[in-house]
Amino acid sequence: MTESPGDRTVSSGGQGSVDEVQQLLAAAEKLLAGGGYEGLRVDDVLHEAGLSTRAFYRHFRGKSELFLALFDREAALAGDRLGRKVAAAGSPVQQVEAWVAATLALAYDARNRDF
Repeated sequence: MTESPGDRTVSSGGQGSVDEVQQLLAAAEKLLAGGGYEGLRVDDVLHEAGLSTRAFYRHFRGKSELFLALFDREAALAGDRLGRKVAAAGSPVQQVEAWVAATLALAYDARNRDF
């Protein structure tokens, strides 16, 4: 299994590291929603998270690694939601139908229209 960027220090750094990573990801998510990837600056993420430059680089090598960690988190959450919908369906046919419906719903989500 591939290690995600945010997992690099979270697993060995204790609860404080987990909290820092979550703060950084939440700040990046908020800023991405407002200005997109090009407008995302590490300094802005740090200001939004209330953390130091040192805290950032303890977990990520740069902006792109932070973005990948955020992507990994969102992909895992989407996979979990999809898995729950499929598991809640009855027969194998209903499970396939649930998977197709959930996948199409994601593809046609109005929040994704600007991408």
